[in-house]
Amino acid sequence: MSGKRAPVAAKPRLRFDKVALGLLRRLRADLSGSVPNGKVAVATVTAPIRLAAKTATALADKIRKLVADGSTRARFNGTIHANRIQVRIIPDGSNRASKLIGFVHNPDSDADNLFDVTRSLLACIGPKLGTRTPPGFAGERWLVIANESGFLHIDTLRQIYSQLFNPLTPGFERVFMVFAGGEVEELAAQETDAE
Repeated sequence: MSGKRAPVAAKPRLRFDKVALGLLRRLRADLSGSVPNGKVAVATVTAPIRLAAKTATALADKIRKLVADGSTRARFNGTIHANRIQVRIIPDGSNRASKLIGFVHNPDSDADNLFDVTRSLLACIGPKLGTRTPPGFAGERWLVIANESGFLHIDTLRQIYSQLFNPLTPGFERVFMVFAGGEVEELAAQETDAE
C-alpha cells in the first residue's frame, strides 16, 4: 500500500450495535451534500456513545466547519457530549468514494491506525477506479494491492473498503490484498445477480 507505512497493530475492536449504527446513519444523513468532491471525512467515535442524536448533529457541524476551512490537513481531536472523537478530512483520489467513513470503536483500539489504513486504501484504489479498460479487453478487471508493511487485519480492511466504495461502482470485479510473506486475501468481490 502506498503512503506512510501502516504500523502492525492490534485488530481494532469496532462496534456495530444499534446505537453505533444509528449514530453513523444520522451523521451520513446530516452531511448529505456537505462534503465536496475530492474529499472524504473520516470520523472515529470511542464507545460507549452518550447522547447519540446530539453527538451526531454536533459532529456534522464540526465536519462542515473543517471542510469549509479548506485546509489539506483539516482535523479535529476532542470531545463532543462526553464522547471522544477524531476527524480527518482527506483527499479521496477518485471523486467516487463515499463522503463519510465512520467508525465506532472500543477504547483500547488505535483510531490512528484506522485513519492510516483508510488513507492508504484511498491512495491505492481511488485513482484506479477512473481508469478505462483497454480496447478489446473482454475479461474481468481485478485490482491487486501489495502490502509490504506487515499484517493488517483483513476484517478491518474489508470494513473500510465497504464504506469507501459502493459495490455497484464500476471498476473492478475483484480486489485482493497481498500481505508480507505472500498471503493473499480477497478484499472485495463485485455483487452479482446470482448471489
